Amino acid sequence: MYNTPRGLRGLQNLGNTCFLNSCVQCLAHAPPFSDYFLSEPAYPRRRKKTILAPAMEAVVKAIHDANPSVASARRVAAHNPRGLLRAMDDVPPLDLFTDRDQHDSQEFLRMLLENLNDELNVVEKPPPYREEKDDFTEPENVKADRLWAQYVARCDSVMTRTFAGQLRSSVECHKCGTCSTSYDPFWDLSLPLRASKKGSVGGGGGGAGPIGVIDCLRAFTEDETLEGSDTRTCPKCKVKGSATKRLRVKRWPRVLVIHLKRFTWGKSGRPGKKMDAAVDVPYDLSLGDFLADDALEGGRGLHPPKYKLFAVTNHMGSLGGGHYTASCEVGGGKWFTFNDENCSGEDGPPRVSKHAYVLFYALQ
Repeated sequence: MYNTPRGLRGLQNLGNTCFLNSCVQCLAHAPPFSDYFLSEPAYPRRRKKTILAPAMEAVVKAIHDANPSVASARRVAAHNPRGLLRAMDDVPPLDLFTDRDQHDSQEFLRMLLENLNDELNVVEKPPPYREEKDDFTEPENVKADRLWAQYVARCDSVMTRTFAGQLRSSVECHKCGTCSTSYDPFWDLSLPLRASKKGSVGGGGGGAGPIGVIDCLRAFTEDETLEGSDTRTCPKCKVKGSATKRLRVKRWPRVLVIHLKRFTWGKSGRPGKKMDAAVDVPYDLSLGDFLADDALEGGRGLHPPKYKLFAVTNHMGSLGGGHYTASCEVGGGKWFTFNDENCSGEDGPPRVSKHAYVLFYALQ
């Protein structure tokens, strides 16, 4: 993170645009992201016109150019992000977020990063997709590296180098014991807001206390039995039957984005409710318990990856209506809250919160 506080400037709310403001503030205080846009980037020469990236560059520079002292941050005029919204109007499906209606910040964040990646991708002629056929003879590390190389050969930008990781999904057949695997890129981890079904160990998720992010990670990676309507045909023994599915992190990103699934939906996509459970948000986070068994092999490191929290998107309110803010480390260990136009100092990062929604962690 930065050695001294910087980026102490709010963003004007142009009509229910707090979802956008909170996301942009978190990104603007993510050094791999902000450093790129602050360094006079040379955009890839593509047949497709670059629209979104220059607009994002302008906002990031406006946030950082103010650079007031901590004491005078409240007196700095907020930046108007209308240029970014105008650019979004020309970049479907981001134009769906410019109607001045309320929107989900995590959905917007994912779509924003995907479209920035599309514009900043340096790959001019991506190789064609190939259908995967597992013959169960290829070593897992070789398979994972091959599939990651294929992904990067199609998709290589500052966005992928910052936010992309790789998940391993394995399914073990209960009939023959064969374990089939797949490796897929991820840009964030959407975690259930609950402890694992087997209970948590020291995380606070089993009682009336707050649910720990570690609890949510355990719930995300716990074994799932596939049976009944979820049974599958084993690609090895060709028998349709029960199996055990598990998820593990194979390759970790520089910036880990964790989405806490606070909103539930009913049948047929009908609105459900918001879960206001208090969450214990750790400042330091290790992925050691959630890595694939061979994740540290092949020169990827001697120790499990460790992260530090640097930004949080908060949501106050209900599913029907609410408000977003951002809490960010601005440098020198100082934390600020960005509430649209207003920014003010905090005592530190959020510890236990009913409002924490999207968490941003930087690899140490």
